Order: sequence, then structure tokens, then C-alpha cells
Amino acid sequence: MCGFVIVVSDRSKNYPEKISEASLDGLKHRGPDDKGILAVKNGEIIFPKEEELVSINPEVTLFHRRLSIIDLSSAGKQPMSTICGRYHIVFNGEVYNYVELREELKLKGYVFKSNSDTEVILNSFKEWKEDCIKKFIGMFALAIYDAKNRSIFIARDPFGIKPLYYCKWNGGIAFSSEIAPLLQLEGVCRIANPQRVFDYLRFSLTDHGSETLYRDIKQVPAAHYLFVDTKSSKMHDVSKYWSINLDNETDLSFDAAVKKLRNLFLESIELHLRSDVVVGTALSGGIDSSAIVCAIRYLKPDIDMHTFSFIADDRNVSEEHWVDIVSNHVNSQSHKVRLNQDDLMSDMDKLLVTQGEPFAGTSIFAQNRVFQMANKIGIKVMLDGQGADEILAGYNGYQGARFATILKNYNLIEAIKFLRQSSSWPARSYEETIKKGVRALLPAYLQPIATRIAGNKFNADWLNMEWFIDRGIETNRSSRGGCKKSCLKEDLKYSVEEISLPHLLRFEDRNSMAYSVESRVPFLTTKIVEFLFGLPESYLIDSNGTSKAIFREAMRGIVPDEVLDRRDKIGFQTPEKAWLGQVRPQLNNILEYAYSIPVFNASKLEKEWKDVWDGTKHFDYRIWRWVDFLRWSKINNIEFKLQKNAL
Repeated sequence: MCGFVIVVSDRSKNYPEKISEASLDGLKHRGPDDKGILAVKNGEIIFPKEEELVSINPEVTLFHRRLSIIDLSSAGKQPMSTICGRYHIVFNGEVYNYVELREELKLKGYVFKSNSDTEVILNSFKEWKEDCIKKFIGMFALAIYDAKNRSIFIARDPFGIKPLYYCKWNGGIAFSSEIAPLLQLEGVCRIANPQRVFDYLRFSLTDHGSETLYRDIKQVPAAHYLFVDTKSSKMHDVSKYWSINLDNETDLSFDAAVKKLRNLFLESIELHLRSDVVVGTALSGGIDSSAIVCAIRYLKPDIDMHTFSFIADDRNVSEEHWVDIVSNHVNSQSHKVRLNQDDLMSDMDKLLVTQGEPFAGTSIFAQNRVFQMANKIGIKVMLDGQGADEILAGYNGYQGARFATILKNYNLIEAIKFLRQSSSWPARSYEETIKKGVRALLPAYLQPIATRIAGNKFNADWLNMEWFIDRGIETNRSSRGGCKKSCLKEDLKYSVEEISLPHLLRFEDRNSMAYSVESRVPFLTTKIVEFLFGLPESYLIDSNGTSKAIFREAMRGIVPDEVLDRRDKIGFQTPEKAWLGQVRPQLNNILEYAYSIPVFNASKLEKEWKDVWDGTKHFDYRIWRWVDFLRWSKINNIEFKLQKNAL
């Protein structure tokens, strides 16, 4: 796990003086173990010192910070070059099947100088070119410079687990593992992206597609690759190499599918444990993280296990009971993080800098502190259950989509039975299931009408809609058309690609890398996801409304039954309302900044704020979004004026 920056320049401009400091010192948290620079001057490869870059004024510069996880020796240093000297790589992530790929390449005559996965990636590209990424099991953002063609191959993993941003600047184009270094380049402004501002403030949407909240900075989408012509500083051949296929449904029986999923999951855990340093686990107490912890003990009976958990003081959202059950079951060293509202306020600005863009709620702060504790204990690799809810239908809202599919197939009796059984679960209701089911079936043109009938609206009084409309934003981007065949799996795909997983992965990457911890997510392999999306919906949510039905059965005998049979779902929650309510004076000061920026109708925002705390309006995540966005805007000097776009 690492961080890198690539600067491509046409050399007609002066070399950006601040970029080396921003790349090497600014990304030190992503890779504290080593650093390296490769530059290209007139087609020649050189390895300059930082202070030499301005005078050299290279056309291409690769900066790298290394977190040593596999092959801790200097042989794994980056930028890394092939023996022939044609290809040169900077890479962030891990490819877990590097052992098998290395053996395959050896049979083709390749010789290796290291035991690193980086060298395997480099030689894989030499052998298979862009098709190599389809062979990788892992998470990655990578760039490979071809000295012969004077081009750069850029790729991001299928789910976007590892980040990769880019921008055009006055001297060319640049890529980075984080946004901050790109803001140091000439011509890259801190102007807000109006559409993304609206999407975040109104719907809590971030990180989907190629845009960011900065107008001048974009990201390479998940499962995409491209080539950059360094002679012209132009991006070419942007291609999507993988996507979820909803048309391939298996004919496996439920029992056979349970057995296969069990094998796939254990195989993934085995691969994700490959490391030359100690591996820890995040343990929330839910089914997903518990399965990871218990699977590790099942596969490695003698391994020294460390689990890390956030424990809320509010008993309504505390999972300590479940954490203790799992920790005792596997005999792990259990490390617990406890926080309060004062911790949140003291860390708010630091957390906003860490995340780079606004985030959804205070649970991100709790996650941040879990990784901080792992760092203090000396853990450099953590396994986490991120993505499981999106591929196994773990959230309560997915029952509505399952209900819709049953209705779509004209199974009225089955639909009534499902509605009755599903609604008996905690935090579910007939009304919500019916409402979400009907919405899933409605065509796109009826969605706005249904929203109004339900008492909701796309706009909000506290937003200055005139400002957004003047900038041509779409106000109903969260609306989708009626499902075509499998409402549940279409909903899950949307969650994986657009509304849920992308921002969760960003939160996790920034929080873990802030403390030089590599966070691995073993649920997110293409093998597992393709298998799950090929199953009948009833394997995911059964006729009784049981979420993750197949996975619960797959983990029998590995995870304690009392955990697998849980009917409640707390998730990774903090007592957000209580925390924010106890620091209202500080938050009131932050809220005053709304009068300084044009995106808010500040007087109505202030009134709604007071109504919420007076109890006349409901509390939800919009309260944090206001505070978060306002503070992010101020500390980053975000501009809201119109200027010519750099991209």
C-alpha cells in the first residue's frame, strides 16, 4: 500500500516547484517506509534528487511513497523498472494472487529480482499489456510508463478500492492518490463542482462516476483503464474492463450454492492474509466482520489475532455484546475504542483534511480512530467487511426491492407472505417495504410524482435553488426508472457502482492510510461478486425476509450461531444526535458560515437548524452534512464563482 503522483508536462511552462514536497512529504502517511522519484528528460530515464527537478524540468515525473507489506527489502522499492528498461511502474495496493502469476510468468521465461507483487504486475503488463488487469485479484491504482511509446498506462481496480485522481494544469496533466497534491499545480482552482455540491447536500452522494466536489479535479472511475500520450499530454482510450452482469443466473441448488460461497469466501480470506507483516481485523460485531475474524481462526488455528472495535456509549447503538462473543470465540486480543463529542470536535478539521472531501456522518470519525489504535499497536494490515451489505443485500431497505420482484412476477400470495414475514423484523415496517417496492417498479418519469406524493421533494428550502439552476444542475439525479427483471439485483448493482460503496471505500482508504495502515476488503473480489449476482434473489433475501440468507448458512460451523441468527442490524453507528446536541455552541459558530457562501438559503437553514433541536422537525444525516460541508468549505478556501473549467 502506497501513494503516488505523476506529473506530465509539455515543458513550455516552468516545472511546479511545490509538487515534489506535496507528493513526497504530503503523502508520507500513505508510505512512511521509503520514497522514490523517476523522471523522463528528452526520453531518457533518470532518478533525480528532489532539489534537481526544477532545473531538470522533465516531461514526466513519477513520485512514490512506500508502505512495505510484501517483500520488505529494498528490492521492492518504487518506482520499479523491468530488466529490459522499457517499463516503469508506480503502484498503490496489493495483488494477492501475485504468487500464482509469478509462477506463470516464470514458465514464460521471466526472471524476478524481488518477491514483491509490484514486479509481478510490471512483468504481467509486459506480457499481456492491458489485459493483465483482468488477471489480478486485489485492489490497485497503478501507472506504467512505456519508454518506447512514451505513454503511460493507468488503471484502477474493479471496485475502486484504491483511489486515483487527475487534473489538467497549465503545464499538462497529473495523477495522484489524493486530491491535495493536485491543488498545488498552477491553474488548478478550488472552485466547487455545483452538481456534486447539490448531490452531497441533498442526497449524501459522493465519489460516484468521474467527478469530485472540486470542479477541476476528477477521478479515474472504478474498473477503468486508459493511456496517456506524454508527448501531447492527452488521455486516450478510456475503457471499462469489468462490470456486474445481471443476465447470468446459476441453476445451483441452495445447498450447492452455500457450499460454493463458503469455499469462495475462505479462498478470499486465505489470499488476503498474504503479508510479510502482522494482520489485524476490524470487528464491529455484525455478521460480515465476525465472519472474517472467525474464518481467519478457522484457517489459521495458531495465528496471533488482534481485533479492533468501536464501542458506543449509547446502549441503543453499542455492539459490545456481539464484539465480546466473537472475540471470545476466536480468543483474540480485543482492542476497543471509546469516543465522545469532545473527541469529535477536537479532531474535526484534521479529519476533513484526511478525507479530502466531505463525508456522510460521524461514524467515519469512529472508523478513523479504530485505525489510529491499530497503528499504535503496530498493526500495518487490517481486514474489513466493507462491501458485504451491498453484495449480500444486508441493508433493511433492500426488502422493498425483493418485494417488487415478487410483485413483478405476479406472485401475489408470495408477495403478501413475504411482506408479513419481512415486516416482523426490527426496524422494518409494512409501509416502508410497500413504498420502496412500488418505487422500484415505477418508470423514471413517474418517480418525481411519487416522491411528491410520499411527502418528499428533490429540492430543499435551505438550498439556494436559483444558484444551482443557474449552473444547470440536475435536481433528480437520484431517480431511476422501473426495474427490468430483478429489482433486488439491479438495486444492489446501483449500490455497488453509484450510491453506497464508492464513498464507503473512499472513507476507508483515507482513514486507514492516515495512519499508514493497509485496509483489505475480502468480500470484494470479482469471483465472489459475479457468483452472488448470478444467484436467484431468494438466496440473498429468503421468503421470511432474512437478509444475507445464503451467507449466514455458508458460515455455519465457523461463526457462532447466535451471531448468524441476529435479526437486528445496528451497523457501524455512533450516537450522532447526542454528540452533536452536546456541542451545539461550537456548531452554531460553524453554521454562521452559511451566510458567506451562495449555495445555502442561510436564513431558512438557520430556522430549520433551530426547529430540529427544538424537536419540531426530525433529526437526520442532513444535520451533519451542513456542518461538515461548511467547515470543509472554509478550511479549504472553496470558491463558488464561475470560471472557465480547467478540464
